[in-house]
Amino acid sequence: MKNIVRIGVALLITAGLFLGIQAYQRSQYEKGLKEVHVIVYEPSNELNNAAVIFDEMIHTDALTVGDLLDQLIQSKDLTISFAGSKSDPYGRYIVGINGIISENSMSGPWWLYNSTTNATCVSAGYCNGIDQQAITDQDVFEFTFTSSVGE
Repeated sequence: MKNIVRIGVALLITAGLFLGIQAYQRSQYEKGLKEVHVIVYEPSNELNNAAVIFDEMIHTDALTVGDLLDQLIQSKDLTISFAGSKSDPYGRYIVGINGIISENSMSGPWWLYNSTTNATCVSAGYCNGIDQQAITDQDVFEFTFTSSVGE
């Protein structure tokens, strides 16, 4: 009987920690209207620099980059295709923007994004997956199609 009680207490503590961590992570999301700058670059080659195909300040109440991209799809500002689902451990990832599609998920090129203004991206040195990356007012996100993770 004591073992069952111990197991039950351990499960309750584990569940409490899990729910507490989830609540803490959700509290990091900035609720309300935000202005976010989104820049999308077309692929470049050795002869030219990448041209900007989208450069807009977006007014949004989205909590994550994924939600922001969903908003851009709904407003028909961009055509974006994803792989995976929001419920996957790392969420979805971008497969194509405006008809520029990543053909090979192993060797690239891929659609990547970065931010030099988002505190989480800056402190980690990279941005999280689109469905986990919280956005804040005045963030700037740049999307590039590249074969190099360091670009």
